[in-house]
Amino acid sequence: MLNTLPHEFIYEYKDENAVSLTYSYDALNDINQVKISKIDLTSKKELEGAKLKVYEKATKKLVDEWVSTKEVHYIKGLKVGKYILEEIATPEHGNYAKAENIEFEIVKNMSSIPFVEMFDDSSKGRN
Repeated sequence: MLNTLPHEFIYEYKDENAVSLTYSYDALNDINQVKISKIDLTSKKELEGAKLKVYEKATKKLVDEWVSTKEVHYIKGLKVGKYILEEIATPEHGNYAKAENIEFEIVKNMSSIPFVEMFDDSSKGRN
């Protein structure tokens, strides 16, 4: 992932004879990742207890599987390609309908982390 954020550093001036300072950074060093949020459609808050998975679209190879919490979920180290976010099971609490699959893509030289939001609707009932 291409990191375009500015990098700060501190240099203390001693006198006019001080040696110059060089700073370098390899902007292609950051790994590809995605940020995933599971949200209650009504409250717009993070929804705990949904079982989710991400897999490669082309190969169906499982990349990650987890149960949602009050925090967003990060998946790091993704290869360039298309992925599917799938809800395996809705939370046990509430009466949530299973969300539709979401496709997202990791592209070469990304400059920001993709943010994927999946919503659960409690008004549609459990599937």
